[in-house]
Parts: sequence; C-alpha cells; structure tokens
Amino acid sequence: MNTSKYSIWKHFIKSLPLTLAAMALTAVAVLAATGTTDSSAAPGSTNSYTLEDIYQRLDSGTAGAQSTFTEPVVAPGTGTMHDLNDIMGAAPALDNTNGAVAADVLTGQTFWGLTNGEWGLQTGTGGSDLDPENIKQGVTLFGVTGTYTTGWNLHTTTATGSDVLTVDALTNTDGWATDLSRNIYHWDGRDWSLVTTLGARLYGIDMISSTDVWAVGDGGQIYHWDGSAWSLDTTTAEGAALLSVSMISSTDGWAAGLGGLIYHWDGSAWSLHTTTAEGTYLKSVVMVSSVDGWMVGDGGYIYRWNGSSWNLSTTMLWEGQDVDVVSSTDVWAIDTFGDIYHWDGSYWSLIANLSTAVHSIDMVSSTDGWVVGDGGRIYHWDGSAWSLHTTTAEGTTLYVVDMGSSADGWAVGASGHIYDYDD
Repeated sequence: MNTSKYSIWKHFIKSLPLTLAAMALTAVAVLAATGTTDSSAAPGSTNSYTLEDIYQRLDSGTAGAQSTFTEPVVAPGTGTMHDLNDIMGAAPALDNTNGAVAADVLTGQTFWGLTNGEWGLQTGTGGSDLDPENIKQGVTLFGVTGTYTTGWNLHTTTATGSDVLTVDALTNTDGWATDLSRNIYHWDGRDWSLVTTLGARLYGIDMISSTDVWAVGDGGQIYHWDGSAWSLDTTTAEGAALLSVSMISSTDGWAAGLGGLIYHWDGSAWSLHTTTAEGTYLKSVVMVSSVDGWMVGDGGYIYRWNGSSWNLSTTMLWEGQDVDVVSSTDVWAIDTFGDIYHWDGSYWSLIANLSTAVHSIDMVSSTDGWVVGDGGRIYHWDGSAWSLHTTTAEGTTLYVVDMGSSADGWAVGASGHIYDYDD
C-alpha cells in the first residue's frame, strides 16, 4: 500500500509542470478571445468626437469639435449626454415619397438625399430658378437676361396653334383654357400645358376651386374637373351647343346656349330650367348671387335672374356678346359692333362705341375694366372713359379676357395666342 501511494504521488509531481503549462495556455487563449492582454493602464492619447457631438450635428447642425480623451477619475454621472437611442431618433430616415432628388434642387446646391437612389450628401442638377419672364427686360442676372415688361405681352403660343376660345383663372398659379381643337390647357404659375383632348369643342369654362371646374360646349356636353381628371358629366337631352357657364357654388350654377335654352345645376344634376320666349342664342351668363344674374344674346336681348325666374330686361344691344358684373347696380354689356352699355341699378345706357368688333368684357372694379376684340385691340376703362390701351403686335382676334386682379390677367385668341397682363 505504501509503495503504491508513493508511486502515485511521484507520478503527480512529475506531471504538474505540464498541467500548469496547459492552464496558462488556456488562460492566454481566453484573454485573446475576449480582449487585449495589455495592462489596465490609461489608453494612449487620442482625439475624437463624442456621442453628444454627433447628436448635436444631427439635431441642429452644430459643427462640434474633437477633444482629447481623458481617463475618468470616477464613473460619469447620469444625464451628461444623449444616448444612442437619441442619436438614432435625430438621424434622417428614408423617404422615397417626398424626398428630394438632384433634379429637384438648383444646380450646384448641396442637399441631403433621403431616397434609396440618392441617399446622403448630393448636389442639385435642377437648373436655375431664374426665369427670364420674372426678370425686367434688359437686365441680366447670373447669365439669365430678363424679358419681363409691364402691360399686355404674348405669353405663349400653343403647340397646335388652334384658336383659344375661352380662359378662366382662379389664382395666378391655377387656370384653364380651351381651344377650337377640343384641347384643354392648364396654367400652373409657370407654363400653360396640354392636359387632355375632350370629346367636344368647349366655349365656356368657370372655376369654383382647384378641384371643381365646369366647362360647356358643342352638343350640349358638360364636362367637370374634380382635381385629378376631366370627365363628361352629362349631355343635355336637347343637344344644343352651350356657350357659357357661371357657377355660384358647388351646388348652384347656370349654363346657356343656342335656342334660348337655360340649364341649372343643383349640386347633383343639370336640368333644363327654361327656354326664353325669343329663343335667341344666349352667348354669356354671369351670376352675382343666387338671386341675381344676367344673360345676353343675339338680337340684343338682356335677361335678368331675380331668384325665381329669368326675365327680359331690355333689347338695347344690337347683338349681345358678353356681360360682366361689378355689383347689382354696376353691370356692363357689349355687342359685336363695339357698343358698350352700362346698368346703374335702374337703367341701361350707351356709354361708348369702340368702332370695332369686340368679343369679351371683364370688370375688375367700377374704375377698372377691359374689353378685347378684332385686330388684337385691347381697351381699358379707367372710371371715366373707355380708350384703346394697346394693339398686340400679332394683331390676331382676341376672344376672351379674364382679369385676376388689377395687376394680373389673361387674354386669349386666334392662332393659339395667349397674352398675359402684368402691372
């Protein structure tokens, strides 16, 4: 027994160095896998941004500054800087719907792209925001020479060159026009662009809002714009051409045309309201309110709406072309021979004869009005007299004038010409 115990002990003593060596190697392997084997002394000097620097850059654009790392003496306190969750919350996120791309940003201008295709710091390629039409004629800014002049100027000629028959603008960035070839154009504040070609030639258009527009034309067809598309709302049973439309609201409007036919919109459907006894062509309708409106037509007939019926007011005009209203006591009408008449609340009276064929009148106020006609002639009312304001260089017939204000308006006519007025 003693000899056996001695042998075992002797064997253990001999193998101990190998065992210790194996344990040491295992410890080294563990340290190598879990971290440095350097001593726990302070790290070498280094410059770095802090998490707070990163957060402030994302949150407010603060430049930040690198600082030298200092070994802390004690553990940091709480709330001394924003944590990683805060940084992630301040970081930009992908936005493939509304994120700008290079073409949306002026050439040479930098921006942070948010889309998959253009993430990160980007440079714009969208050209210049300097439009010659917004720079005074003769003035050059950053290589762009201005063409802007006050008064009436040819803004554009449509690609088809077809006669533009009507125009209506709700604001200086939202308007519609139609032409003889059944095309309909939209004004977005910069350009007139072709939107669609409809199934009928349109002679009248009226905007209630940017998502509620009505247009009338051949064959008794009435079209509606709902903010996304033009669609045929109805075709009247009579099928006679409609020449004018005037909307009071989304639930109250009027349209009229050939044969003295007058239609009403009640918010759900268009229906024939009445036919004038004279059966004349009704060329223009304009409503003051739900209880006051006017129409003019061939034969010099002028009709007035009193809230329940349309009644003949006078036959003073030779051949009525257009009517416009400032107020219930300030109404103007023109005939094709250049006669201009005024209603003062009691009587119609002849104010002027322009000695040329005219087609449209639009009154901004009692002291500011416009008439357009043949030969590119544009006349102005200053509160006391009508006078020739200008004759366009092209000299083409102008069919409609529409003023947004005393300083902004449109006139459209033959050969696809669209003129704008700036003051």
